[in-house]
Amino acid sequence: MSTNAPIARDRSLLRVHARIVALLTLLALGAAVVVALTQPLMATVESRVELRPESTGGAPLEPDMGTEREVATSGLVAAAAASQLGTTRSEAEAGLSVSVVTDTRVLAIRYSAPTTEAAFNGGLAFTQSYVEAHNEGKRNRAAVAITEPRLVSTSSGTAPAVIIVMGLLAGLTIGVAAAWVWDRMSDRVRSPGELDRSGIPVFATSLVIPQGGARRLSSSGRTGFGFLAGRLVAATGGDPRHLRILVTAPRPGSGTSAVALNVAASLRTLGSDATIIDANPATDGVADIGGDTPVPGLGNSLLSDSSVEQATRRVNPSEPRIARSVMTGAPPRLEIERLGEVLGRLSSDGSVVIDGPPLLEAPEAFVLAGHVDVVLLVADLRSLRRRDVTEIVHLLEPTSPSVVGWVTHTPEVARRRLRLRPGKPDRSELLATKRINGSAVRPRVRTRS
Repeated sequence: MSTNAPIARDRSLLRVHARIVALLTLLALGAAVVVALTQPLMATVESRVELRPESTGGAPLEPDMGTEREVATSGLVAAAAASQLGTTRSEAEAGLSVSVVTDTRVLAIRYSAPTTEAAFNGGLAFTQSYVEAHNEGKRNRAAVAITEPRLVSTSSGTAPAVIIVMGLLAGLTIGVAAAWVWDRMSDRVRSPGELDRSGIPVFATSLVIPQGGARRLSSSGRTGFGFLAGRLVAATGGDPRHLRILVTAPRPGSGTSAVALNVAASLRTLGSDATIIDANPATDGVADIGGDTPVPGLGNSLLSDSSVEQATRRVNPSEPRIARSVMTGAPPRLEIERLGEVLGRLSSDGSVVIDGPPLLEAPEAFVLAGHVDVVLLVADLRSLRRRDVTEIVHLLEPTSPSVVGWVTHTPEVARRRLRLRPGKPDRSELLATKRINGSAVRPRVRTRS
């Protein structure tokens, strides 16, 4: 049978862990904004020194501007400037930059400092130190300061926009990396697409189960259970009347009872009576909707203490029959032959849906899997672990022809009811239309008194 579902979508890492990425991005962006707003102001001054050709008794010797730039930034000039400024050489050099004016014999000496006064003093000290060092021992002054240090700019260092953009990129990078690490460490299955690649396909996704769990049927019309029931019938030959289905999960608390109850109810809408068996004595499960009236349980039927009919009851005509896991005596030992007889008797009157125990905690689930036509694995993506999926695939691999795949679910969202004034029509009724021969016809509107 083909059970590959085209509905298994792989949620991206960013969608699953969007909160982590958003939080770290906002933190990094906030830190960048703080840095951008609190940067100290930097004042920059510039002076210019012209280098004239040196007289050598013959042709004048033109200065090598590259070499002169190296001299202006050398340790000898920096030491002399630091001595004038009363600081260390490394601190003095921190604000210095020297460049050659294009196609000229002029050096532009720039100096930056947190205050205008400090910038002016630093520029003056380096200009004087370089001119003196260059002219020392020469008859003609080959280096001449043609402009005194003057203020050319006042800025806050790196542009605030650059800092903010860098912070945003850094935050996104850290957020994605943290999301990836968290995803690997948490061991949680994060999407139906990941589950579909486990080795067992995804059969249906996003089934809507009621907030009350297995205490009531889903009231919403768009729950996905009708679609699920139709696929189950199609996958087993198209006859829903004698279908036997086991609904189980790797661990307890995965929503198997709610899925089993709604699958049974959906099979009734396809023309088959349905019996749901509560085969998980560790929890109340679907038996919780059966009331407290003492009746023989499924265990009594397995011991032949009571008939199969006595062990089932119907809460109301619109819901499936229920066979509870409770019994009036001590729990029986599971008799495989008697189990086959009971399931055969129940399936002769209609479909049977078994709310089974968890596979990784109850070996009886594998016994039940051998007596049904279809096994549905329920995946609660809020708690399902990758290691449990791997173990399930390993355990079911030798005997998995009846395993049609995983089903995932989401809780039903309660809708707010509209408060209407007396005599006003319900908005949902005003919007309701039906089509007859292609034309939209609005039904008569009822009013509330």
